Amino acid sequence: MSAPASVVPARLAPDAALPERDRLLDPAEAAALLARAYGVAFDRVVPLKTKYRVGDSLRVSFRVTRGDDTWWVAARMAPGMAARWHAEARASARPDGELAGVALDEASGTMCWTFPNDRKLRTAGRLLAGETVARAAFPGLPTTTTLVSVTPERAAVARIAHRDTGESLGFAKVYADEGAAAAASCLGRLGAAIASRGVRLSIPAVRWLDEPGRMLAVTAVPGRPLSALDLVAVPRAMRALGRALATLHALPAAPVPAFDRFDTRALLAAAEDIGRARPDVAGAARRAAARLTAGTPAAAAAVTLHGDVNSHNWLVHDGAVGFIDLDEARTGPAAADIAGHLASLRYRTLTRLWTPDAARRFEREFLDGYAEVRPLPEARALAWHVAAALFVERALRAVARVRRDGLAVLDAVIDEAARLAREARHA
Repeated sequence: MSAPASVVPARLAPDAALPERDRLLDPAEAAALLARAYGVAFDRVVPLKTKYRVGDSLRVSFRVTRGDDTWWVAARMAPGMAARWHAEARASARPDGELAGVALDEASGTMCWTFPNDRKLRTAGRLLAGETVARAAFPGLPTTTTLVSVTPERAAVARIAHRDTGESLGFAKVYADEGAAAAASCLGRLGAAIASRGVRLSIPAVRWLDEPGRMLAVTAVPGRPLSALDLVAVPRAMRALGRALATLHALPAAPVPAFDRFDTRALLAAAEDIGRARPDVAGAARRAAARLTAGTPAAAAAVTLHGDVNSHNWLVHDGAVGFIDLDEARTGPAAADIAGHLASLRYRTLTRLWTPDAARRFEREFLDGYAEVRPLPEARALAWHVAAALFVERALRAVARVRRDGLAVLDAVIDEAARLAREARHA
């Protein structure tokens, strides 16, 4: 059996509510737990996504293989609830080959399920069934549909490709909530605004919506993600990203909720969660949150924010950048989106993925590209938002998603957020 040691926790404090937590975070231990739950030994267990709620639950998704068979398996550790969930799900669960649809590891209080037996993704089985969604979205074309991403209890995404050429035609997504209708509305409004203004900005176009079924199919956006670019191509890509983000911000505001990720309540809650998971940085987290809440900038004009400008959600094609996955689109200050990207650049230097000099160059290119289209936010407000993004989107997520690289430098991430918050107050 082989499994990468990529999600082993780095100095997380013991969690009295989840005494077996680290067994699910260690790939070898997780493989043993899944084998015990299903009564089957797997050849390979690869962790994919993690969501940790301190004192409440831990959820990890895996890709597991046995011989020529591969499954998407999710496991949620929640002693006191797992047995109840398992009992409720057994009646409607469907076997997936030799695996039961749902399984239970009583010793650790962990419920497991194979896709599409997700207790919240009620219509997930339709995503791949007989190419039904693909035919509705792309009628008359020969297609193949392949599952590419599962976020347990939240969403699943399948790629729709042309059967003969292999070209990506689009993507279909099933939601656990009303997100399909909201995403379709947002994409429709933004697409109409892009067309009416004649600006160069690629976003997915809606091809099919099943609102009762909580499913949406959209066109594919051409391009390659940051991870596929040579380092020499990154500066140009950063400038293109700046232009694309400014172009999005210049469009009329879409009918989406207000951005509240950096409000006082969220900042204080982040400090609490970080401190519970890592008592060694609890004091620093509280001080950083206090500095941020004391220096909240004045309200700025609201624009349509992408809401999640991470390196997976923008693609480079023919010298321009297109955006995908606008499910987190919000209305709020432009500084929130800009800061999210700038925080990611600083995070990459703290985790030693990039050198400080390279990150500074990429930051300049990005900001210069943005300024080519619309004015940058005021410096003080931008600095505050970068600090908030480092604290909420980087430090907190290092804990919530059990990111080993982030946990290893958690103190440095929090210190950088506090430093920027202090600079913003005195700018």
